[in-house]
Amino acid sequence: MKKLNKKTKLIGLGAGLLVGAIFLVGCVNLTSVPANLSGGGTIGADEKANFGFSANTCSPSGKVHGQFTYIDQASDVKFNGEVTDAVLCLQGTCNLCGAGEYQIALDYKSINPKLYGRGEAVVCLREDNISLRVVNGPFSNYSRAGVFQGKVQSRECK
Repeated sequence: MKKLNKKTKLIGLGAGLLVGAIFLVGCVNLTSVPANLSGGGTIGADEKANFGFSANTCSPSGKVHGQFTYIDQASDVKFNGEVTDAVLCLQGTCNLCGAGEYQIALDYKSINPKLYGRGEAVVCLREDNISLRVVNGPFSNYSRAGVFQGKVQSRECK
């Protein structure tokens, strides 16, 4: 059996710690891999729910900037808000989203004139699937999930 030198052992230890840290965290914050994420579309066969968003993590400060708009004509859930976080989930889950999904957190404001207020929501996106969950505020406990028709793009920062 070949004996490893000290430098090889340290490199192996560092790589093992990195893999372990990624596994434990479950997500890579897009601020560590700067990107512009944007998209929009309609959800479900009835096409009554529409969304559009942008999330930019290219800021030198690492702060996420972006907007999210959601309108479900069938349920009068209508809001827009500021994206507060955007991550790409790796192994395991990122709080609510699964591996390979983008998890987008936002602070929203109702744009339904019958129901004012502010709250928080989380969106999980993967290819052509979306899951939106309102955590609190005027639309608390509202959720919608399914296949969407539209487009989501991720672009590297310039």
